[in-house]
Amino acid sequence: MVWYRFTTLSGITLIILLSAVAVVTGSPCESTPDPIFCQSFISSNDSASSSGDVFDYTRFYVKKSMRSAEKFLSLIEKNLRKSKYLTPTAIRALEDCKLMAQLNIDFLTNSFQVVGNTSKVLTSLKAEDVLTLLSAILTNVDTCRQGLRDSSDTWSVRNDIVAPLSTDTKLFRLSLALFTKGTDTSSSGGSGSGTDADAVLIKEIVIVSQDGTGNYTTVSAALAEAPKYSDGSDGYYLIYVTAGVYEEYISIGKSQKYLMMVGDGINRTIITGNHSFVDGWTTFNSSTFGYLPSC
Repeated sequence: MVWYRFTTLSGITLIILLSAVAVVTGSPCESTPDPIFCQSFISSNDSASSSGDVFDYTRFYVKKSMRSAEKFLSLIEKNLRKSKYLTPTAIRALEDCKLMAQLNIDFLTNSFQVVGNTSKVLTSLKAEDVLTLLSAILTNVDTCRQGLRDSSDTWSVRNDIVAPLSTDTKLFRLSLALFTKGTDTSSSGGSGSGTDADAVLIKEIVIVSQDGTGNYTTVSAALAEAPKYSDGSDGYYLIYVTAGVYEEYISIGKSQKYLMMVGDGINRTIITGNHSFVDGWTTFNSSTFGYLPSC
């Protein structure tokens, strides 16, 4: 226990008792960005604590991160139910946060399915997938935070959101740090370095051309017809976009996997738009070309 004594201007002495969290020597928490924060969630009754194994800590924190992300989504939805008191800009920022929270829940769920149901040795491909998902989660949190910070209209809800978002960020960083430290990878399932391993199988090619000589005249139309939930076993769906200026806003959904898009070259195939933050769009939704990563 640590005692702190403060004397106020009125001469009244206040004594505050703080519980000091000790980081166990040799604990996996020692190697994380915030060892005290890491140790504060681990009780002596937790299986992770009793084993002292970094992979068990990873399981514990990925699961805890998932539960925390679910609570954050509920918090965003609660604030969106007050939409009649919010400006359109504030609503857009909250809707971005809602989308990011939903993605994070998906990513954490898929990550936990890997770390919770496998041994400590993962194939390099599985390990890379989890690392990608856990890294993307931090990017999503930053996207939410930036949208709230950039819009002055979100002041009425910002204070309700910032503290949980800060805690979630620490949890997500812990999960990533522990997974990075504790996962052993095998070479099986790796990408290899030979010509066959580097080859890309193409299932179908469609052409986008503004003059009508291709399959579609807009990129959006080609994307709308692209397969969803493909497992990639029969190859990629390739969209070839011929030269031209396409005034479109492209959004590739998380269900559209194994999709490839190529153009005619720099300054020949151009996709452009004019959404901007100053016109009331959030930074996230002002992008001309967007992709929601799949799990």
